[in-house]
Amino acid sequence: MEGLLNPESGACILVLMTMISCMSEQRKIPLRVDGELISLKTRPNVRQNFLLVHRKKTSAVVILFPGGQGTLKLKEKSGEVIIPKMKGNFLVRSLDLFTKQGFIVALVDAPITNRTYSLTTPFRMSPDHARDISHVVRYLRRYKRPIWVIGTSRETISSVNIANSVKGLSGPVLTSSVTRENRKESGKIHCSFH
Repeated sequence: MEGLLNPESGACILVLMTMISCMSEQRKIPLRVDGELISLKTRPNVRQNFLLVHRKKTSAVVILFPGGQGTLKLKEKSGEVIIPKMKGNFLVRSLDLFTKQGFIVALVDAPITNRTYSLTTPFRMSPDHARDISHVVRYLRRYKRPIWVIGTSRETISSVNIANSVKGLSGPVLTSSVTRENRKESGKIHCSFH
């Protein structure tokens, strides 16, 4: 199966996403993860937190955008990262499946601005969001592996924005994509992948 799962190909990500969708329903929801909480200052008064999980043998990096409000409120306690919000989310539930397949995983939280979390649809399409995540990408380049961005639901908007705005990414992977904003932010979403 190693030859089939070559993380340099888009087919690898597609196969992995199919496996995860079939298996994730059976998994116990993780509350604590053996990983590292990274916090980067990206703009004045803004911090971008993400959970970093990796093992010894790795072949690619995946940056996960979990969807919904995008607010995980990641915390570190006793050497573990606690995920208090969105524990049942598809991508959050699948963290260890990605690492077992040899991926370095960065699970991105909503940016923190003056102690509040914000991730609206207009912000997901903004240059500021792309700039925040470009800091995460810059941090992850140290691993010298292909970097993919994976978004589900409302975070597919983030994934396309990041893939278009940040140079050198392998590409986006979109699951449960949205084409319209929610009722509070009505209208069509205007973004495309180049």
